[in-house]
Amino acid sequence: MSDLDAVARRLRSRANTIRGGDAQEIVGQRLRAGGLELVQRVETGWRVQRVRGRITGASPMGKVHCDWSAIVPGTGQSVRCEVKSRKDSQLSLSDFERWQLDALTAHTAFGGLTLIGHVHSRGVAVLRWPLVGLEKGRPLNAYDERWTAALWDGVRP
Repeated sequence: MSDLDAVARRLRSRANTIRGGDAQEIVGQRLRAGGLELVQRVETGWRVQRVRGRITGASPMGKVHCDWSAIVPGTGQSVRCEVKSRKDSQLSLSDFERWQLDALTAHTAFGGLTLIGHVHSRGVAVLRWPLVGLEKGRPLNAYDERWTAALWDGVRP
């Protein structure tokens, strides 16, 4: 790979990180507006790499179970939310890593409220997990009835 290719790849990666960070903040605001309490971003720890005292890079120390955690007021029910950001309005199974799918499913199985925050070119949606009908090769999009059935409209008092 040439130096120019490496630089271009780093810039694309940085653009995705910025867009992803913005998407996470937008979803966090949506969770608060939906009535959830103790909404907290789940941070990824980073390991700094140094050569002769100079920082030369960083890598994540591990995987985190979600992007946001919260509780449902009055019940104390655990809430976890994974954020996905795409340019188009589709949400595909390939947008998730296998371990993310396992963590989302386990949280739901233990009685937690599990949500997917999807930020796309046409807006923001918060969807309840599991996403019925989300299958390999069959993405959900904002105009699909499966999408509408999964929308989360907040906590009702």
